[in-house]
Amino acid sequence: MTDGSPLSSLKAALASRVEEQEITLRVPKTPVYVKYRAVTQKELSRIRNRFLPPKKQGAPAYTEAQVEKAGLKVNTSVLAEACVGIYLEADGELVSADPEGPAPTFDGRLVELLGESERETQSDIVRLLYTDNDFDIAAAVGSIMAFSGGAEAEVYEDSSGN
Repeated sequence: MTDGSPLSSLKAALASRVEEQEITLRVPKTPVYVKYRAVTQKELSRIRNRFLPPKKQGAPAYTEAQVEKAGLKVNTSVLAEACVGIYLEADGELVSADPEGPAPTFDGRLVELLGESERETQSDIVRLLYTDNDFDIAAAVGSIMAFSGGAEAEVYEDSSGN
């Protein structure tokens, strides 16, 4: 979706290069691996604003409980939206967690594969895979953010000589 200008074409090319980069993280204490794509600052802001919209001037500040609850939703949303696929390790290789199809993501198909019908939202599904361990979820998000920052920096570094 460019307006045809060279600058908008460059921005689109840079954005697509960031999206093409992936990191694979192991879900702690499991044979499960999840491939994630890089997340841009713009995406992170959009996700954060979904759960903690900016307050109007003079409005009371969010409570600590509101911030904590929103933080967990932001983290699970980052994992769900950045997920490229969920894999299992078999004979030293990663294979789709769905033996009959492409790698599932944090969606209803994963719930069906795991037989956990009471988990409905993406947040619930992320928490299911990470066994409701908020620290492991936060650590995964931290790894994705560190990777994403490096991915964005690499894109800009690569284009800096042009």
